[in-house]
Amino acid sequence: LRRFVPGIKKDIDRAGRALGYYLLQSIVAFSEEESCWSMSINIIPGTPVTMSGIEVNISNDARLFSSVLENLPLATGDQLNQQLYEQIKTSLSSRAVEVGFFSARFERSQLLLDLQDNTANASIDFDPGERYRFGSVEIQPVEELSDAFIRRFIDFEEEAFYSSSALIALRNSLND
Repeated sequence: LRRFVPGIKKDIDRAGRALGYYLLQSIVAFSEEESCWSMSINIIPGTPVTMSGIEVNISNDARLFSSVLENLPLATGDQLNQQLYEQIKTSLSSRAVEVGFFSARFERSQLLLDLQDNTANASIDFDPGERYRFGSVEIQPVEELSDAFIRRFIDFEEEAFYSSSALIALRNSLND
């Protein structure tokens, strides 16, 4: 059983760091009762790392990302949770695709730790890139439906900025 201890401690440390516990200690003990070994692990988490700041910069069209920026799941003073930090990046990427930025990228994505002060600072620079537009809509002939009838359901113009919600609305209209 002792050969598993280094791997177990490594997993405990990794799980603790993900939740902001960088100074945790784990104590592993073994005992034998009625010819059955058991292992107990005592975890002392220590003081969690807290966020000293979160900076998110969007290089262009930042107004289109206001819903993400106004609802960040992590704020200054919060306990560090790396999953929430990753959620910020996922939300930015998802929003970019929703509104037609298919070449978006992170120019910088840093989570800087100061274990002396037990703080972390997040810095994200996001470049949405070029925003795509709708092209012309080509309709394949349908026997019972005229081209003009189908076009009534198209709510966007050629050269309008791409929007996944506009495509979903069109699909829903055509399905109804």
